[in-house]
Amino acid sequence: MVEAEGVVSRESFRGIVSRFIPIEEKNNLDYESLAYAIVKFWKPGFESTLSKNQSVLIDFIRTSQQFKTFEGSKFSAQVSRDLIKNKIVLLGYLGPTDEDKHFTPIRYVKYHYENVPDTYGIVILANEIRTVLKYAK
Repeated sequence: MVEAEGVVSRESFRGIVSRFIPIEEKNNLDYESLAYAIVKFWKPGFESTLSKNQSVLIDFIRTSQQFKTFEGSKFSAQVSRDLIKNKIVLLGYLGPTDEDKHFTPIRYVKYHYENVPDTYGIVILANEIRTVLKYAK
């Protein structure tokens, strides 16, 4: 059960999502990105080398096919507790339509139609989490 909140603060260049701000300061208040909040919840005591308002390049190293995914209706039948123990589990939309899909640099690694978004929001979030973990102290 998650008891924290986080914001989504992504940056685009020429319509391609490529960066995010893990800790954003506005009006003397700190707002943690959803990815940063998830990491802190998952790893109590987590500290990073990230600065407030630092724009970070998202390390897009995995596509949706490279993460373990399960259909909601089959989740309990396919997933054992050992498979997800000590893992971050994200619930999100992975199709079949392009709803919540965005243009990302992944399109340059794998062929995509020019005017069709290539990456679901939940996959962007998963890559943001992996990026935050690289900044551990």
